[in-house]
Amino acid sequence: MNVSGIQTGLVTATARDPQTPDPARDDEVRALLADLAPMLDRAFSANATPPAPATATAAATTTSPAAATSNANAQQGGTDLENAMSATQAKDPTLFAKTMKDAQSGDGNALVEDELQAYKEGAITKQQAIEEVSGAQKLANDHGGGKINGHVKSDAQALLGGSYIKGGQTRAGHAISKFFESFNPIGAIVKGVKDKTSKPSEDVLSAAQPALSRGVQRAMADMQSADPTLAQKFQQDASKGDGNAMVDDMVSLKNEQQSGAVPNTFSDQDAQLLGSQVGALGKGKVNSAEDQKFAQAFGTDTLYRGSSAASKTWNKIEDKAGSFISRSCRPSPIPWTARSISYTAT
Repeated sequence: MNVSGIQTGLVTATARDPQTPDPARDDEVRALLADLAPMLDRAFSANATPPAPATATAAATTTSPAAATSNANAQQGGTDLENAMSATQAKDPTLFAKTMKDAQSGDGNALVEDELQAYKEGAITKQQAIEEVSGAQKLANDHGGGKINGHVKSDAQALLGGSYIKGGQTRAGHAISKFFESFNPIGAIVKGVKDKTSKPSEDVLSAAQPALSRGVQRAMADMQSADPTLAQKFQQDASKGDGNAMVDDMVSLKNEQQSGAVPNTFSDQDAQLLGSQVGALGKGKVNSAEDQKFAQAFGTDTLYRGSSAASKTWNKIEDKAGSFISRSCRPSPIPWTARSISYTAT
């Protein structure tokens, strides 16, 4: 996600918001976002799958509320899946934040339930729901999760009228497969062939980036408006990768607002969205006590806790080893003379 793009439209976007910060603080908000943007960029680019090229979206002929929402978003450009995520964020910000948390956590069961809920609420069309659940299994495996349960598949089939969740690996099976690809020359070659012959697939995380950018923009502006000092501390804690401290900052601001010490501009939905990204910024896993504290303060558990420092280090080792072996085992191009001789011989 290019969070740096938040800064360009900050004043214009917040001018339409009844919770707009004082104009005198616009420069402060810009500076805060300028500091936070590179960290968010690095975190999201490390986790998000590159989106597929955008294609023109044909106008829907149905008159359902979900279709009307999709049409409105389609006018803003973007892929159908991007429009679906934007519609979900607009209609139910809490569900959007939970979807982000469950996707990054690799919880395929919860992710599918989120996607089905968005369809039930009328935020997305049936076709968009099918697109989302069809990619849920791969997304879960890519983020350390296992196979989606049979009852969740049945729920999706009953609601959407088809079996759209297929394949997948168990958590252990996927870990073994990734190890094989990273440290075995044959596995590295096979993975290299797959990477070159497969088209980049769009998933809900990559498709959500435009809506996520807008949400982060709003949340950071609201935090700055409520308490500039605490907003600066939040940025500093993010730069240190201290997820526990980031949670404490948001809970402290909630307490300040409840006591009337600061303006009530930083909403629960702001916190829920930022919470869904804490684990991506943190150097280690947010502890369970902070998780409970966050859920109690903001009404629901959308906090992405991330993974332990040791786990993140191991993932980096696997990725670097896989990249090195893949380059080392890459077959050299066959010279034209050799191909000519082979052709003549046959």
